[in-house]
Amino acid sequence: RSKPATGTYGPARTTRAKPLKDRRYQERAAYLRRLAKEAQTEALRQSCLKQAETYEALARDEAEAVGQE
Repeated sequence: RSKPATGTYGPARTTRAKPLKDRRYQERAAYLRRLAKEAQTEALRQSCLKQAETYEALARDEAEAVGQE
């Protein structure tokens, strides 16, 4: 968690807070990796892992975009 910025007032003002999209992408990727471990078929496992990689790439892209602003 981020620490509140000093000298600020109001709700949810933090420094270096992760973007919401970035966190959602990471959570979705983690979910898909857990699902892949429990997959009943190899095709489902491969599909879950492929989607997890896609979401991780989206999270990286989002983090880089926020870093450039």
